[in-house]
Amino acid sequence: MKQLLIILSVILITSCTQPQVEFREKIENAEKALWADSSVTPDRAKANDMIKMYVEFADKFQDDTSSGTYLFKAGDIAYRIRQPQQALDLFGRVQRYYMNPKAAVALFLQGFINETELNDKVKAKEYYESFLK
Repeated sequence: MKQLLIILSVILITSCTQPQVEFREKIENAEKALWADSSVTPDRAKANDMIKMYVEFADKFQDDTSSGTYLFKAGDIAYRIRQPQQALDLFGRVQRYYMNPKAAVALFLQGFINETELNDKVKAKEYYESFLK
């Protein structure tokens, strides 16, 4: 009976994590395709698909530690393809994952985008001050 319980527990744990593992593999393959070209600016269509994939993962698996990193990557791509407002929004979502090492950088980048892309010096200052705290 005890062995059956252990086997059922392992099956349950494995089945719960399988969709995340498969999604991560899908993301890794899409990343390779996106960055196969050594260009600094990625293909816009592939970039938008990649952003959607990162956001979908973060929405489905909010408690996964990878979600903050994927949102940061999505923000970076949005910035590279000249979508500053989307980049701001995505970097803002990274803040939910305050323990993620990218959270502080995302906060700084929100200031940078406001300053350089949106010419909103007041908002930029707020982000920079938060970053310094």
